[in-house]
Amino acid sequence: MFLISNTKGYFKIFLSGWFLRQLKVVQYCFNIIFVIFLIVFFSIKSSGQSTYKSNDTLNPTAEENLGLKIFKAFQKGDDSLWVLLYPTNAEYRELTRLMTNAKIIKLPESAIDEMLTRHDNEAIPEYKKIFHIFLRQADSLGINWNDAVYGKLDFNSLYPEDFGRKYMNGDIWFSCKNSHFIIEGIEAVEVSFGFKLQSIKDIRQVDAGK
Repeated sequence: MFLISNTKGYFKIFLSGWFLRQLKVVQYCFNIIFVIFLIVFFSIKSSGQSTYKSNDTLNPTAEENLGLKIFKAFQKGDDSLWVLLYPTNAEYRELTRLMTNAKIIKLPESAIDEMLTRHDNEAIPEYKKIFHIFLRQADSLGINWNDAVYGKLDFNSLYPEDFGRKYMNGDIWFSCKNSHFIIEGIEAVEVSFGFKLQSIKDIRQVDAGK
């Protein structure tokens, strides 16, 4: 993790291609919505040691509970469950307020208001678009979600400096028949009740099993 010193730096990284490739066909005009969460990711300077855990489905942590919900949304093929994984409009506004107060976001008020308005109006259809992109990707890998078995979530979570909500990144490991897969690069932020999804990088096959 590293610290980016100014807003231009945030946008330079944002436009470098990594995040746009992650969201694939989602257009830049909507991607700007995610800048405030990327600011947290790229400016994390931990105030303590990060934690690493593996999944316990019987007594899940808040992080693990999110992992289970992500997997369930894919198993059900239900984009309404997927949308629920993301911050609500109210949660998004609260996170924006906290980041602004902590000086993590350093943008004019008019720019922040524009992002919030765009999020309110456009987030849900774009979340659904992302979900169906991942479903098609999984289908191309031969994943039948009815046969998929959840393995574990490996994750790190920490508090960014001067910000009172945890930030989490992790990977879900699962199997389908004799093959093994990973839902990779899960990023999420803590809200009042648990964690809400920011983004997922990829779904890929790990090995062909026995």
